[in-house]
Parts: sequence; structure tokens; C-alpha cells
Amino acid sequence: MKKKKRRKRIRIAPIIILVLMSFIIIACVICFGKLFINHDTKEKKEAESIEQSEEKETEKVTQDFSEDTYLTGESPFMIKVNRAANCTTIYTKDDTGNYSVPVKAMLCSTGKNIDDTPLGTFHTSEKYKWRMMVDGSYAQYAYRIFDEIMLHSVPYFDDDYDELETDEFNKLGSPASLGCVRFAIRDIKWIYDNCPVGTTVIIYDDADNPGPLGKPEAIKIPEDSENAGWDPTDINKDNPWHTASPIIINAVDLIVKTGSTIDFTKHVTAYDTCGNDISDKIAVTGDYDFNTPGIYEITYTITDLLNRTVATTVWLTVTDLDVETQPLKKVTIEHETTAKYNYDDYEYTTYYEEPSTEETFTEAPTETYTETYTEAYTEASTEAYTEASTEASTEAYTEAYTEASTEEYSDTDNIKTDDNNNNSSNDKKKNKKSKSE
Repeated sequence: MKKKKRRKRIRIAPIIILVLMSFIIIACVICFGKLFINHDTKEKKEAESIEQSEEKETEKVTQDFSEDTYLTGESPFMIKVNRAANCTTIYTKDDTGNYSVPVKAMLCSTGKNIDDTPLGTFHTSEKYKWRMMVDGSYAQYAYRIFDEIMLHSVPYFDDDYDELETDEFNKLGSPASLGCVRFAIRDIKWIYDNCPVGTTVIIYDDADNPGPLGKPEAIKIPEDSENAGWDPTDINKDNPWHTASPIIINAVDLIVKTGSTIDFTKHVTAYDTCGNDISDKIAVTGDYDFNTPGIYEITYTITDLLNRTVATTVWLTVTDLDVETQPLKKVTIEHETTAKYNYDDYEYTTYYEEPSTEETFTEAPTETYTETYTEAYTEASTEAYTEASTEASTEAYTEAYTEASTEEYSDTDNIKTDDNNNNSSNDKKKNKKSKSE
């Protein structure tokens, strides 16, 4: 009996040891497995993060590149880049199917070292909403044409709409890139939206002839502008340039003697949306006659390079009245404009009345400002009357104006401009004069 009990103990002991060892091994496998899984997951996340930071493709078009696209001529457009002139022309097909009809001209910037942008015939392939460039900058609407050469926007410091490299934007129309072809947002977005993958791109040199549509003027952004950092042509609804508009100042009502003439724009200044002086672009229209007394409507209009238009209207009075009887006017004009933006066709217009349709427009704040032009008016009037009067009458005219200005307007900030108050104004001057005496 004793021997049998010993045999049982000897058989149970190894089993217990094996079970314990199995539990230990399983526990170790589970622990090490978790470590490996966590490490692998961490490595994958890090790899994904690195890939995203390098590629930064917030939107990559999935259209597959196919040689059949351009071999069969399916693209509606062809892109020709004049490397020497830094001007790009878009062509469409004529009746025979050849790309001979120019439809659009765009400013661009090719390589600052001219050979960095290759000559030849290429075809568009991958396209990206945002793309990191080789120098660490970012570009919107990047469209690959050959190897590392792309068509894309002016570079940004980061992949944010307000991080535009303003100084590089101001170089559009001249060599500036590392080899790619740069555009303003409105132009590269047009290419991105309208030219499918496989579109032919021809890069050539012709310094004497930028293209059949000529070379567009360059939009300039003052680097000290509070809106610097945004491309003025970007239709992003957060773009602060959308609340800016061209302005015309010093446009005032004028009086001239019958038979005289006047330079309408001499005292008038105009600024574009970005704040650049464009007074030389002012257009003056109106149906008037310097030889016929009357009151005529004169309109000043400017349109800037963003296709934004503003107009203001003044009154021209042509009169036979003597100089002494002309009242001195302190002209105060209140301007009120409401800007509307059409994001469907990327055009901007400033309206003075509500448009017939509202659905495609976003209303900007209404701006009201007041301008006072006593000095400009007096100078313009004096010049107009000097030609039509003798030296003696000019002296009398100037003296009468000066006396009236000193007595009537020295303590007055707001005087109505209509002639119905002439008599009451003269009575007030007489009363003031008698009291001072």
C-alpha cells in the first residue's frame, strides 16, 4: 500500500509543475504581445504623421492619368507658358479641332534661373488642393506637369489661407520660382477646375511677344497692409479683401463760368481695392456743355485689376452769373456703398441699389464716410473764373470769397449746399458785420 501512494505523488508533482510553467509562459506571451502591438501602432501613427506633414494633401484628385486623354484630344483647353515673358495663355479648339483660339491670359512666374523651368511639351497629371513644396513652403491647387515641376499658386508659409508670401505675390509677372510656374489663386484655380488631367502644357520662349492676348497687369499688395497674407483673388469667404473696395475721393460739385473749361480729374484721386493709387484710370462721363448755362450730371468711374468697379456722381453748374454774386459753398458729401460678392463666377461689383437676385451674394458691411472739400472747391472755382475775368475782377472775386468764408464759415461745420439759402446767408452776414462794427 505504501508503494502505491508514493507512485501517485511522483505522478502529480510534474503535472503541477507543467501547469504552472504553462501559466507563466502564457502570461509572458500576452505581456510581450501587448508591447509589440503598442509599439507597432505607435510606429504606424508616427509614419502617418510624417507622411501627412510631408505630403500635406488635404485634397488629392483621384482621377487616373491616361495617355488616351491627350492622345485623343479630349481636353477642351491647351496651356502655353511663355517662359521668357512670364505670361501664360489658355487656348481652346477651333472648328477644325486645333488649339488655336486664345481665351485667357494669365500672369505667372517661372524659374528665377531661367533654365530651372524646362522647355518642351508636357501633360498634367496629379493635382492637389494643398501641396508641400521642396523648400518647405506650401501651395494651393498644385498641378504636376513633369517630375517635380508643377503649376501652382504663389507659395504660402504654411497650409493656411492667410499665410501668403506677400513679397512673392508681388513678383508675379517676373522670374521668381525654383522651376515651377506660379499663378495668382484665381488663375491657378481656373486651370485646376477647367483643365482635366492629361491637358497639354507647352513651355516656350518669346521675349518680344507675350502672347496673342498680351500680358495682364500685376496686382500689388502693400506689404504694410493689414490684409497682407491673403491673396486678393482668393474667393475664400474669410478673405478680408472682400470687405475692401476701390474708392474715389475729392469728387465735388463744380461751378464754372460760361465759356470756361475745367480739368475734372485735377483734384480727384482714386485707389484700388488694395490701396494703390490708380487716379490715371479714372473715367469721366456726362452730357454737358460749357457754353450753355445749366446743371449737368458728371460721373467718375474706376475699375481695378480685381474687376471691382465704383462710381460717384457730382453736379457741374455752368452759369452766366457775375463772379461777385457767386456764393461760396462748403461742400460736404456723404458716401454710402454696399458691396456685394458673387462667389459663383468670382466677380466683384459694388452696387448702389439692391440687385434683383440675392441668392448668390453675400452682403458686406455698409460703409459711410464724410468728406469736406472747401479748399479743393475754392481752388477749382478760382482757376475756372481766372480765365474768364479781368485781373481786377479776379482780385475782387478772391477778396469777396475770403471775406465771406471768414465771416460765414469760421464757426460752422455743416452748411447746406443748395442756393435757396443765399438770401438768408447774406442777411446773416449783414447782421454779423453791423454787430462787429
